Amino acid sequence: MRRNRTWLGGVVGCLVLAALAMGPASASITEWFSEPDFEWYHPSGSATPNHIWVTGDYWAQQFTGTGLGSATSLTLDLYVDDNGLYSGEQVDLDVLLNGTAVGNLTIASGVSGLQSWGFSSFGSIAGPDYYVKLLETNTVPSGYGAASMAADGQSSSATLGGPGAVPELPPFALAALGLLPLGLKLRRRK
Repeated sequence: MRRNRTWLGGVVGCLVLAALAMGPASASITEWFSEPDFEWYHPSGSATPNHIWVTGDYWAQQFTGTGLGSATSLTLDLYVDDNGLYSGEQVDLDVLLNGTAVGNLTIASGVSGLQSWGFSSFGSIAGPDYYVKLLETNTVPSGYGAASMAADGQSSSATLGGPGAVPELPPFALAALGLLPLGLKLRRRK
């Protein structure tokens, strides 16, 4: 009987170690920039929609009911659909998540199409609702162009990552636990 307990303790210990080696579970959700919740703000004068070039201009989107309790990473995949910036000019943006600065990015002249930026060196930000704001921090000289991103629900997205559910045992550990009674029974017969 003592041997069986030792053997059982070894199996359970191995399963616990295997589960811990798998690390904590994480979750992620991808949301798309789109109307009606997409915001484009350019206060000075007339401008083509979604074009920014002045300090204080921004693009923003409210994502509600995401199901993600907190976020610890953000990946932005932005489709730059129009870049009229003259050579050497750029649009500098602070990236804010629920009002907290999580990083910054730059759209330089000549950059177009799908661009990706990742941010993960920030503390946990509570959800499940998230407000992503890209706030311009520089001003492009008058007549030297602007940049625009697509917000059509299929081109530009924000992927939020964070802790998921309580970690589960990996499938091999569950299978081993299922076979444990059979192993004990066979061991007792010997």
